[in-house]
Amino acid sequence: MNKPNLQSILRKIPAVDQLLLRTPIASWVDRTSREFVVAEIQKLLQGARDRIRSGGADADTDISAEHLEAMLIETLQGRVRPHLHAVINATGVILHTNLGRAPLSSAAQESLSAFSVNYTNLEYEILTGRRSHRDKLIEPLLQEVLGCEAATVVNNNAAAVFIILNIK
Repeated sequence: MNKPNLQSILRKIPAVDQLLLRTPIASWVDRTSREFVVAEIQKLLQGARDRIRSGGADADTDISAEHLEAMLIETLQGRVRPHLHAVINATGVILHTNLGRAPLSSAAQESLSAFSVNYTNLEYEILTGRRSHRDKLIEPLLQEVLGCEAATVVNNNAAAVFIILNIK
């Protein structure tokens, strides 16, 4: 393919703004963000340019707005599709870290559900109206249940090991 012919083909590729005006793509902007969709369009258009330059594309089909729209929608759907899936733990390891550790009981799920839809006083002292510390809510209970002089809660083993190694 000679240079002038290649340039004329590349000029036929729709601009980002032209694709953003297409109704299905505009709906993705409404559902996600303009920045997210524009970034994906730019990647898609760069890929089309690269395929045309390498001779691996059918210019009439690969650069049509309809084809690019379909490819973009497929890409966007793949990007926002949840990647976590429920699985059956048949490993024999009860608390398997690769499988999300232990499932929550129904009672724990209900309790979390009640608080996950509202704001809470996690780090807020209601009586004084000032910032507090999250350990103030759980430490007294842990001290009583565990019979210890101090307690804290962390969200992973690395944090726990860090705290233990830094106790002076």
